[in-house]
Amino acid sequence: MHEPPPTRPTPEQASQAFFADPQQALGSQLALARHSIQACIAGPCSRAWFELMLTGLRRGLRVSLSVQAVAGNLNASLSWERLTALGGRLAWLAPDSVALHTSVCVLDSQAVISGNFAQASSLSGLDFGGVLVQHSPELAARCETAMAGLPTLDHDPLNPDRRRPAGAKPGCSAGQHSTPGRRPTRRANKIPPRVLPCGRSNC
Repeated sequence: MHEPPPTRPTPEQASQAFFADPQQALGSQLALARHSIQACIAGPCSRAWFELMLTGLRRGLRVSLSVQAVAGNLNASLSWERLTALGGRLAWLAPDSVALHTSVCVLDSQAVISGNFAQASSLSGLDFGGVLVQHSPELAARCETAMAGLPTLDHDPLNPDRRRPAGAKPGCSAGQHSTPGRRPTRRANKIPPRVLPCGRSNC
């Protein structure tokens, strides 16, 4: 007997908060996505969240992941090329020109997940602040616009001698659009910090 597919929440469930079993809650929410997942991560990206992104790609979804070029990501044991090999988009954000106070994920341009979910698997119950899910196309559109405007590096920080050629889409990772050349400088590192309209008081 086949289980029925996941359904979207009713209007009464427009906003939901999860404080226990964060990985199960996140997996359930991402399973609702039917077309796209667009995530912007504050701080290091955990392996658990990275695997959820790969799962979305294997389901045929459009997946875009933006991460900061900080030591926690640059020195991580994650195989970032797995995401781009499956057709995902990986964007490296300039760490000194982006102010991210929380991680944000937009599902199907309809729902927004915010919170410290990217590190949920490595935090204790006392440290984890919960995940907020808001079903609002208007908020989702605002978050997508904000994420599209975040300044990205014009080179792959894992391969700094490769830079994105003119005309390539911002955020393309090495292996998609790269040309050997001299060591590049960061793009737009004088852009003032931005924050995402995630709907939380601290964002």
